[in-house]
Amino acid sequence: MISRAGQDPQVAFRAGLAHAATPGNAGPGERLVLRMQRLPGLVEPGAAFEVGRALRAIARLFDRAAAPVVMVEQFRDNLVGAAIAQRGRLERNGRCRRGWNLQDTIEMFVEMYERLLGQSATGYAEIRGYVFRAAAGPAPLMPLPASRVPPRFFRRAA
Repeated sequence: MISRAGQDPQVAFRAGLAHAATPGNAGPGERLVLRMQRLPGLVEPGAAFEVGRALRAIARLFDRAAAPVVMVEQFRDNLVGAAIAQRGRLERNGRCRRGWNLQDTIEMFVEMYERLLGQSATGYAEIRGYVFRAAAGPAPLMPLPASRVPPRFFRRAA
């Protein structure tokens, strides 16, 4: 087993979706995000893993609120667009900006929530905390695909 450091961000994203499993049946919003194969714009495997976990937690919140699946679909589509746009923007020095991460995902969800319920509603800190707790934390070690495992003579001695 090897850590996420050399892993493809899309593999890490899918692992984050799968790792966020909870007991019980997944609702329609959760099933929608579980069918995702990739989220373009992700560049760092650790962040991609956390975004996958956060997206599944957010879908669970929508399901608990009995929100129509179209709301989860809209959030997912907006998330994809925002992650791509974030990656495509250049900094003043011409470099690409950092990739999308957990904090960006949480803030995007809370911003949407505020638009629906208004600025006067309370509980935004609790929502941020719930999604953060569901998504952050140590990830399990994930193996690299066989094609990415270095030949034996390139591996470090244990």
